[in-house]
Amino acid sequence: MEEFDVFIDIVAEQMIALWHHLEPVEDTAGK
Repeated sequence: MEEFDVFIDIVAEQMIALWHHLEPVEDTAGK
C-alpha cells in the first residue's frame, strides 16, 4: 500500500497549500 500512502501525502500537501492560499493564517505550525 506504499503507492496509496504517497498519494495521500501528495493530496494532503496540495490541500494544505490550497487552504493557506485561500485563507492565509499566521504560520504557527512551522511550515
